[in-house]
Amino acid sequence: MEQCCSCIAGAPGYCSHIIGLMYSLDISRAQNEDTASCTSRPQQWHKPRGKKVAGQPISSAVVAKAKLNRKRRSVIPTNTPNRSQESEEIYETLRGMRGTTISYIVNQTPIQVAVGGKDYPIGCGLSYQAAPQAGAPHLEAPPHPDLLREERGVRGEERGVMDKERGLPLLQLPQTNPATSLPVSSSCTKTIPMPLSPDIAIPKPQHKQSFDLEEARILQLQTTGQAACPLWHKEREGRLTASEFGTIVKTKKISDAFIQSTYYPKPFTATATTYGSANESKAKQLYQETFPDRHVHSSGLLLQPDLPFLGATPDAIVCDNGQTGLLEVKCPFAARDMTVAEAATAIKDFYVRKDGEDMHISERHNCYYQIQGQLLLSGLDFCDFVLFTRRYIYIERVHRDIQFINDMIVKLHTFHDAHFSPKT
Repeated sequence: MEQCCSCIAGAPGYCSHIIGLMYSLDISRAQNEDTASCTSRPQQWHKPRGKKVAGQPISSAVVAKAKLNRKRRSVIPTNTPNRSQESEEIYETLRGMRGTTISYIVNQTPIQVAVGGKDYPIGCGLSYQAAPQAGAPHLEAPPHPDLLREERGVRGEERGVMDKERGLPLLQLPQTNPATSLPVSSSCTKTIPMPLSPDIAIPKPQHKQSFDLEEARILQLQTTGQAACPLWHKEREGRLTASEFGTIVKTKKISDAFIQSTYYPKPFTATATTYGSANESKAKQLYQETFPDRHVHSSGLLLQPDLPFLGATPDAIVCDNGQTGLLEVKCPFAARDMTVAEAATAIKDFYVRKDGEDMHISERHNCYYQIQGQLLLSGLDFCDFVLFTRRYIYIERVHRDIQFINDMIVKLHTFHDAHFSPKT
């Protein structure tokens, strides 16, 4: 065998390159390696593994990192093996809620209503949207005790009767359980607002009266829907409302934007307002559970003929052992997970202040101005102030403060005459 290398020492055939090559050839021959390289052979990855992977239930899977010294338990997925039994338990609970709006969905045999000569399940879109065929009789729903609605104590017509003006059948709805709503009296609110206290100082010059006290009482009853009532929005325009009294009295610099937002506020939504609206009913319910002998009813817009430029809308009217007062509810989002005592310490300018072990509403807070304004325009003597958090409900009876109210009226009257009243 002859060998040579291109290096300087390889001409005689004895360099290290030649020796290394000879060793490599000898090792390859001993190991019977294929002479073809991997790049010269076809790919092999399409061939499946010899062992088959069998399916396993999800409950046997363990979700965890491969750590031998784990301190926490591995996450093991769980599932509900018997869904039908669980569903039946839910339906059984709903069946027990007979008389509520949701109870009708658990009927095993849905009630049928006739539309255009054909029967459709109640609640189906066709049962209340499809126009009847020519010559078809008007929709007559079968009598059902859960599908009759009572409004204001008078049984109305069945909701299955055809709306002849629109030519469309109306969707039937079950009766709402009255136990979930606040009790409403038919007489307590008819005398609200009361006449102004003789101790109230009416500012000079007086504004021209455009309505009397009886008309103010009628308006109060007509606007109990508050923000959902168009008349409520209309009558508030051009008036200073109680929720703004504190801001107006304490503001030193008046801008055009402030005046516009005060007299013609635009509706807005935020996390805090949404939270407050969602929890107001809970706070009222807890108030009634705390004082079951008191009854609460809705309130509308309060006006006084002698102060026609002012308006107020309390959250409710309260009757307590023959005495009538107001209810004002606050559900502060910032204090939602605190007790009231914790919030009074942690939150600057909170609704209440701590006085040793006791707590009282802060007379400097805008809410106090709002409550005194409501007492002024209602002619009533007290307002129950309710402060609601997820951990605590605080209730304080706030009485009318004549001196505070008179001082406030002067500043409100000055503001209104300077920025809204027409100049003669």
